[in-house]
Amino acid sequence: MTDMKKQAVLFTKLDLPLAQAADRIIEVALPTYDSQVSDGLNIGGGTYTRFANGETEIILVCNDEMHPDVFLPSHKEFPYYCYVYRGSPAVLDAMRSCFITRGIQCEFGERP
Repeated sequence: MTDMKKQAVLFTKLDLPLAQAADRIIEVALPTYDSQVSDGLNIGGGTYTRFANGETEIILVCNDEMHPDVFLPSHKEFPYYCYVYRGSPAVLDAMRSCFITRGIQCEFGERP
């Protein structure tokens, strides 16, 4: 039996459309990152936002039934989550601290 490594994700409650949620994340937690909206055919379908800074890339996806390849129903009350596509997952800890400081509800979880 193979042990599948799970990936840490940071769920967030932002009651905003994707582009505005991405802008809010940059403002609050990732001010030195560039962002780009992309089509997610290569990472699960739907539109997503990619944040990049040097060797680190973070992906913001919609967590809903309209995006079944990335939907995590165990946290369906969170409309978005971020995960590290490239780089150290420690950036999620820093993001969480920034979110909490600004009153944005968030929590850690995992995805396969």
